[in-house]
Amino acid sequence: MPEATGCIGLRQAGGLVAAMRTGFVLLDTANGALTPLLDPEAHLPGNRFNDGKVDRAGRFWAGTKNLANSSEPSGSVYRLERDHSAHKVVSGISCTNGIAWSPDSRVMYLCDTWVRRIYRYRFDLATGTAHDQTLFAQIAPEHGYPDGLTVDAEGGVWNGTRTTTAGASPATSRTGTSIACFRCRCSTSRA
Repeated sequence: MPEATGCIGLRQAGGLVAAMRTGFVLLDTANGALTPLLDPEAHLPGNRFNDGKVDRAGRFWAGTKNLANSSEPSGSVYRLERDHSAHKVVSGISCTNGIAWSPDSRVMYLCDTWVRRIYRYRFDLATGTAHDQTLFAQIAPEHGYPDGLTVDAEGGVWNGTRTTTAGASPATSRTGTSIACFRCRCSTSRA
């Protein structure tokens, strides 16, 4: 890839959709060709796309973060439609991570990494709207920064946090109450 890629999604028509530093692109996996779609934050050179996911209606969601890795809330979350139009759904985020939905698609979860928060939104799958933001969980400094997130079949929210030492993966109930915390050591390749 020619630039930093925050996230990818599989396309029903084949290939991938990606959110790169400079916006949304399509990737033809057969020949490697990239087709730029749009950059909804071309006016914000201090931001880049970070994390995203495809919802159950087939729309690609991706959010941005500030490059300073600070709590400045310059990031937003966008919904990319099948016609390749993008719509800002959430704003005021420092670093988008861990977008996920409840099993019934009535709740959307979103990590704001640098302020150590996981938000919950009421979600309408038919329209792709998220509203009524509430704080789902505030991650304590000793547990690191909320990063990837998923929701299991019973509605339990699992979040992987990043730390400078050992990673912690807290599992929370549907109400945001911590029910478990697993620690693991992770190493990265130096290659």
